[in-house]
Amino acid sequence: MLPAQKIKLRDHESGNMMLHLDGKAVLLEAPRRALPLSDPDHFIMLSDSEGQEIGVIRDPEELDPQSQDVLTDALERAYAIQIITRIFTIEREPMTGQSAWRVEVSTEKPSRTMIFPSRGLSSRSWRKESNRTSRRSKVLQARIRWHRRRKLDRRMAAASEAAAIATQEREFTIAGPEDIQTARYPRIYIVDMEGNRYEIPDCEALDLESRQAAERFF
Repeated sequence: MLPAQKIKLRDHESGNMMLHLDGKAVLLEAPRRALPLSDPDHFIMLSDSEGQEIGVIRDPEELDPQSQDVLTDALERAYAIQIITRIFTIEREPMTGQSAWRVEVSTEKPSRTMIFPSRGLSSRSWRKESNRTSRRSKVLQARIRWHRRRKLDRRMAAASEAAAIATQEREFTIAGPEDIQTARYPRIYIVDMEGNRYEIPDCEALDLESRQAAERFF
């Protein structure tokens, strides 16, 4: 555990944080939540730019105000999710199991950040959610999907009328199927090999070409 009262976190020109402790300054990589599902506001893991773990901040509120602001901004960047609006191609590498995705994402700044589980933390919590969903009646599921689709359609239509939705093409690679979370279907979460996070709010509302490209995955 790092002594929060002795730590100073400051912004660096590289876009990452700089840790000041005991007269030393260390450039950090993006912070990580040790317990992203059960306790996202505590136990923040810090590692240097080479990926070597330095330690854990038990309670960020024990930091000085400026350090708290810097850490909050870094966590928001690290856990921000980009919205996928179309899927062009997905090419799977048979030998490695990796998949190269070419998609279209919204360039609008995310209105929120999601707590996205790491690969090793997904099993129990996501299974519980999946079990709850499976117990719902088929009628209720159909109603939920219908309302979600209508809500998404209204949102997309409003955005299109305001200004042809600002999007850009993006390419990324995922390591394997464990990086595609489908427990909250039709909402899909994806994390690529660089740690970037993506969301498809309703995969059933995607255009036909997108659904065909992704049918092997969800």
